[in-house]
Amino acid sequence: MGAHSETTTKPKTRNFPQLPRVVLIFLFLLSVNSMCVHSAPSVKENPMNVYSAESIANRDVTFRDTRPLRMRTTDSKVELPVYSSKEQWQRRAAALRKRILISAGLWPFPPKTPLNAHIFGRIDHEDYSVERVYFESYPGFFVTGNLY
Repeated sequence: MGAHSETTTKPKTRNFPQLPRVVLIFLFLLSVNSMCVHSAPSVKENPMNVYSAESIANRDVTFRDTRPLRMRTTDSKVELPVYSSKEQWQRRAAALRKRILISAGLWPFPPKTPLNAHIFGRIDHEDYSVERVYFESYPGFFVTGNLY
């Protein structure tokens, strides 16, 4: 036999496939969610009471949102506010209008830009005509339509 006839064998290793990062994050969030679900308060006593007042009061938070204390249904009574003067209603209307604009992402209101409207492609029918139109509602965003 030869001088160095020894054969070296590599130890067997298992090649596990690398899990994508998204899968790992999903599994982590799933495990955290299952921990939160098991620690949720029971609503068997009163199904209308989503969270007990005790659990809300014992939380260490600066702002306590009371909306989750009661669940609304179609049978829930809603008392609408009564306004004693027109000015009081106008103040409330202004606050509501501003809240809607903020939630729609329109506060502060975007600057007005030229519409660059174009009317083209008139089609005449027996009783009516159709014109194709487009305009630029915001720079780079076009709105198309038909005028009858």
